[in-house]
Amino acid sequence: MAEVATVMPLHEVPAFRGLKEVAKEFGVEFTLFGGAATRALMYMHYRPGEDFDLFNLTPFTSDIDLWHNGEREDTPNIMQAINETILFAPWCRWALQDADIGKKAAVNRSRSTRVPLRSLALSTLESMEIPTAAIEDLQARRVSFERNEAYRQSDFARKGRDAEIFGLIMALNLLADMRDIAGEGELTEEEEALRWVTAPDAWQELYAPVDTGRLTTRLWHLLASYMARSNPGSSRAADVLIEFAGQSEGLRSAKVDLQGVFFDGQPLSASKMTAAGGFRVPELSPEVVTGVEAQTAFEKICTELQEAGLPAHDLPQIDPAFELIGVVPEITVRGEAGTRYEDGGNPDSVFESWSPADFVHLAWQDDGGAKSDLNPGHLNPAGMTACVLPRVADQSYGWANAAAVGGRFAGGRNWIRVDLQDTTDRGRDAKDKPASILILQSRL
Repeated sequence: MAEVATVMPLHEVPAFRGLKEVAKEFGVEFTLFGGAATRALMYMHYRPGEDFDLFNLTPFTSDIDLWHNGEREDTPNIMQAINETILFAPWCRWALQDADIGKKAAVNRSRSTRVPLRSLALSTLESMEIPTAAIEDLQARRVSFERNEAYRQSDFARKGRDAEIFGLIMALNLLADMRDIAGEGELTEEEEALRWVTAPDAWQELYAPVDTGRLTTRLWHLLASYMARSNPGSSRAADVLIEFAGQSEGLRSAKVDLQGVFFDGQPLSASKMTAAGGFRVPELSPEVVTGVEAQTAFEKICTELQEAGLPAHDLPQIDPAFELIGVVPEITVRGEAGTRYEDGGNPDSVFESWSPADFVHLAWQDDGGAKSDLNPGHLNPAGMTACVLPRVADQSYGWANAAAVGGRFAGGRNWIRVDLQDTTDRGRDAKDKPASILILQSRL
């Protein structure tokens, strides 16, 4: 394949068509960086001529890191314009940074683990050059990394808002991206990664007294992204890392069996951190019922709602255009306010890559048996959607109006991303809202 030294301007990438108009409206320029930029470059390199959209660039928990060179007070209006202009924008998590925050974030990134494929960026201003090291990794279908001696000087490291091991997990997530898009890939320093993971001080930062809750949240988001898309045995370092991370007091207190999730295929969920601490949806490994049993689970929910006093004519009904393929019988949607930009950004990211969007991300692996409708010949990833059903016998709650998108990873897990904002806004006096998730598929 011919070597590519530059990449087209951001607004010429079909998934971001219309962004130049937004830039012109507000007198700013945009720069895309992070995982979405790397995935876009991977699609262009490994699958030239193939169409890809925002959903391809934001699998599972991934967000869209976008930096504008304008003022902070313009950010909400710019984000609204993006949602109105860019196709599928409301279905994705956007981490939109202003000029000041973007510069600080860039400094912190420069002091984190060096991963050439995370140095890629696209801009509306001009074509961007691709660093030589990144080109070499793309061509060799590998993910390389190097620990950064400047890490300890970063603001986040000094304030206890970062852990150096996160850089390695980020590289592992890039490996999952490469294998998904290119079909194969390897971690070049597998032995070095294994030594890093097993070093006595590797996990010290995660047990530090400062900001431990925030670090636990970040750790879970990074691990959830990797575990949803990868299988045991893909990387020895990753397998050992997950075994060690499962001993974290933060994850144990969250009542999640990390090894059960990864090695035994138990479901997993990830959601944003609330201002009070903890996850919006605290069940990190909720039950997921699939196949013919999903209908039974749904009927049980309806019966319980009716017994609680919900009139029969207000019971939920599924549009015939959709078929029910899964049910999450019980989750809790916590009613506390979410973290705010004014509070320093979303603490689930260490690079000031924050997103105000309030989604729950769910990944599960069906049993593949005779009772399962979720087999490769039946599941249509492009047709998957979901809705949140509050378990409250009050018709004013109703069905939640929420954007949802899902799919299936090559490793075998299915995934869905569901907007929780509408559910959170309903019944604000309720601290904890019991709910179910209905996983649907279009019959079209």
